Amino acid sequence: SSILAMLIWQTEIGIESQRRFCKFFVGLSHSRFNRRARMLLPLIRCIRQAWNQEVKTAGEFLIIDSFPVPVCQPV
Repeated sequence: SSILAMLIWQTEIGIESQRRFCKFFVGLSHSRFNRRARMLLPLIRCIRQAWNQEVKTAGEFLIIDSFPVPVCQPV
């Protein structure tokens, strides 16, 4: 679910490279991240289509995934 949230966010802000995001998933290789991301594409398309149908916005709303993801570890 973290990969799904990150991919949706990446698409919404217009970032095309996933290389920047795979480093946030410690223990997950770049190739494995890409495989999982490709598997999630049909689901992402369905979610975005549903959001576009239900949320007719002109910049009034922002959908945020508020589930905390441990990105940084204290040194």
